[in-house]
Amino acid sequence: MATGLDQAAAEQLVRRMWDAGVAEGTRRMAADLAAAHLEIAELRAEAGLD
Repeated sequence: MATGLDQAAAEQLVRRMWDAGVAEGTRRMAADLAAAHLEIAELRAEAGLD
């Protein structure tokens, strides 16, 4: 399927989309990790370990 973009513009668009996807994935992973750390801290407190 033709996009009407030249090769350089198409590559730049793909790179920007890729970078945005990586950034979003990293943000979600960091949020999940923070939530896991919070849950661990709560469980440790409930168990009397902290």
